[in-house]
Amino acid sequence: MLNREQLQTALYEIAMHIGTSTNPDILLKDAVSSFIRQLDCSGAIVCRDNQKESKRLYTVPKNLFTQRKTKDFLTILCKEAETSSLYHDRNNPHTVHEYENIFYHILTLKGFGLLILLKNKSPLQENILKALEPICAKFATTLSTTLKAQANTENLINFKTLIDTISEGLALFDDNLNCIEINESALSTFEYTHEEAIGKHIFSVIAQKDHDKLYALNKQENATLEWTLLKKDGSTFPAFVSGSNILYQGKPARIVTFLDLTELKVKEKQLYDQSRLAQ
Repeated sequence: MLNREQLQTALYEIAMHIGTSTNPDILLKDAVSSFIRQLDCSGAIVCRDNQKESKRLYTVPKNLFTQRKTKDFLTILCKEAETSSLYHDRNNPHTVHEYENIFYHILTLKGFGLLILLKNKSPLQENILKALEPICAKFATTLSTTLKAQANTENLINFKTLIDTISEGLALFDDNLNCIEINESALSTFEYTHEEAIGKHIFSVIAQKDHDKLYALNKQENATLEWTLLKKDGSTFPAFVSGSNILYQGKPARIVTFLDLTELKVKEKQLYDQSRLAQ
């Protein structure tokens, strides 16, 4: 049973893997791996190409029970999901079923498919499933956007066009940590125009109290931290920030992605308040 802090950590970890790749295969596998690692379960995604009607199955089993049993069960379940009302026009955001002491949780990825999480001997808690609903909605949107971007790869003629397909905020900084590129999602969040953002130092969007975290981030090849970020008008918001060193046009650069945690924190607080009320 996850306590409040563990649930918050799990939600952050899962959410951070929702929009961090423009490759749908990598995005799906990373996201599902995050789901099963944080929730201690097995997972699969069933999706369908609406134009070609081709079916795809992505699975990441976990040794809660035998690999063969997991694989066989997922195969049966996914065939059922693709050919029945489980796949189309589902009114409920999630359902739970039990089969031979295995509980399988079907969550809707609207417009894309289904996320299936399997738990051995006991189901996931209802508050966890409800907390996953907004994440699944965001996940489905990101998957649709990523697939559209993949289908139109020939039109992605520059880096700016590519990063604008990512639903999470993303910015690229030079060796002096001045912004050299930024995507539309980040511009919308920070409320800057593209012209205003280019050339700004990274400290322009980080609250003073979190400036020290920047040094910790820069000392690591890959790092993820929770920060308080600044909008153009001076207002702040919580965010999960991840950074990696890359080469851009032959020069060292730092690519930084962030996830606005405002909605997740509001949802988490609502769940906490409801839990206290129930007690």
